[in-house]
Amino acid sequence: MTDKTVFDENVWARSPATQVFAALRRDGMKANILKEVSEASGFSIADLVGPSRAQPLTLWRQIAMVRCCEVGFSLTSIGHTFNRDHTTIICAKRRIAEVLAYLQEHGSLPPYCSGKSSRKDYGLAETKAVRVMSAGTGMMQ
Repeated sequence: MTDKTVFDENVWARSPATQVFAALRRDGMKANILKEVSEASGFSIADLVGPSRAQPLTLWRQIAMVRCCEVGFSLTSIGHTFNRDHTTIICAKRRIAEVLAYLQEHGSLPPYCSGKSSRKDYGLAETKAVRVMSAGTGMMQ
């Protein structure tokens, strides 16, 4: 008969408390990503996870989605956070890759990445978008 203590790694790894702590840490990471993108873009977190498809907002939302992917969240989990299907996250990854390729080739964001909403001017500051996109691991390589 083996004596299992609280400090035994195998017991600790399977404990419900560890799973709860891991879930809270992951949710906190998503919240930090949303906060960072919100501050850089000027859009609220509610806008980022909301239903609007206004042009500059969608780019910032996609940046946040890709950052969540890089941290290691599943497509389904990210989709749930943004109230979207996992296939939307796949599309966001593809679009951000295209934007970064355009940025490296031309030195600026594509023309469709800036624009004006009918209710407020939401023109993108290229330096902010580039900074947020390149802050992720391996995005600019």
